[in-house]
Amino acid sequence: MIENKYRHIFCDGSYYLTKNNYIASKAENPDDYNAGAVVKMMIWSMNKFFKEGNQGDHMVLIWDAWSASCNGYYQTNMLKTYKANRKYFTEEDLSDDSIKDLTDEEVKELELNVKRDKIKREAKKIIIDELGKFGIPSVRVWGVEADFISHIASSLLSNDTKKSAFASRDGDWMFLSCTPATDFYKIAIGGAPMSIVTYEDAVECIPDKIKGKVSLYDFVSFRDSLNGSHNNMSKTRSDRVKIEDIIERLINNEDYTGIDDPDLFRMQYSTFQLHKLIPNFMNIVKDFPQIFTLGQLGTLDEFKEFREKYNVGIGDNYYNNFIKRLDPQFYQGGISWQR
Repeated sequence: MIENKYRHIFCDGSYYLTKNNYIASKAENPDDYNAGAVVKMMIWSMNKFFKEGNQGDHMVLIWDAWSASCNGYYQTNMLKTYKANRKYFTEEDLSDDSIKDLTDEEVKELELNVKRDKIKREAKKIIIDELGKFGIPSVRVWGVEADFISHIASSLLSNDTKKSAFASRDGDWMFLSCTPATDFYKIAIGGAPMSIVTYEDAVECIPDKIKGKVSLYDFVSFRDSLNGSHNNMSKTRSDRVKIEDIIERLINNEDYTGIDDPDLFRMQYSTFQLHKLIPNFMNIVKDFPQIFTLGQLGTLDEFKEFREKYNVGIGDNYYNNFIKRLDPQFYQGGISWQR
């Protein structure tokens, strides 16, 4: 019988892909940098996570899913600046017009960034389309970010009898994914050990004045809408006014005292109201438990075929030892789940 610490482990696919793609791009031999090398490092990362004592019966990658239908994410429809500071490189960036005023060094750096993003896209497709056959299925909802997917998953697992966990470098996940039945693994910078955040730890981040009056999700919704955030949200609160005082007035009387731009605050706050923001939200939630048995544990022969096709340098014993840590009863579904 498999006895792991957690039932499900949900990892931030975008973070792990970006990290491993960057590391792979530093290969001494440029020919060694390809999509297969990035996929290999993704498998290494998932196995390393388990070997560090964070074993789970079932592992899932959850992804940000940019969608053209909503100009990026559904939040973009409400707030045009939402994540507007993100840059992705394509071959068009190397056109004659684009590079005519750049130095040779700048062109060289641009060429590397274009190559990185191209290989990153190739690796992502392999990971989502194939790794679900080998213990690492993927979940994405078009127009929705991974941290909001973590919130949906954690809400559905909040009364589970065995804990699950979420892992990301994005500290917002602590507020979105922590429940009495779910922990958050904060991935540190520079190779430092991950820190485990429990629900009780996360609640301590809420100021005493409003503790017990707002949920973790409500608190981060208010906080980011007032203070601004890395998602290109703007500060809306007045200087020298405590955030807890503003939040208390808002939840008691809808009093906007202390907010310099109430209209912008309301617009930013609305980006957290998923049930209003995402079309067919309730249908997505209804189908969501399917991910709790998502994925397959392919045979060694199936893995060998995959390995040869994509030039993924993972040995037989490594693969066998990896899937032995997983519980087959939670691998009864498809390769990926997309809505």
